[in-house]
Amino acid sequence: MRLELKSFKIKHIYITLCIFGVILPYSQLIPLLINGNFSIQFMIDQLFINRVSTLFALDLFITAIVFVIFALNEGIKLSIKYVWLCLISTIVVGASFGFPLFLYLREIELEKRNI
Repeated sequence: MRLELKSFKIKHIYITLCIFGVILPYSQLIPLLINGNFSIQFMIDQLFINRVSTLFALDLFITAIVFVIFALNEGIKLSIKYVWLCLISTIVVGASFGFPLFLYLREIELEKRNI
């Protein structure tokens, strides 16, 4: 059963999560860029500064890899247009944007097919 209430559809949740998936991570990146504190080495140092941050970083890396494999497979299977945009979004912004974008595009494709 698909989540749907009158005019409310699951795709609206996905597109909302896309917005949060850009705003929240970039709310932390933009101050670094403005203050001139951004460098790849600094980001890597901070990312792996302790076991807790390393745990989250490794978890996210694995999640992103699994998502890319899933998105490619599902994108080909369902002929989802613009699946490449989800993959680029995952690299440029992160899984917090690429994954809900993919789910949004997938939902649109499923709606077209009445699945």
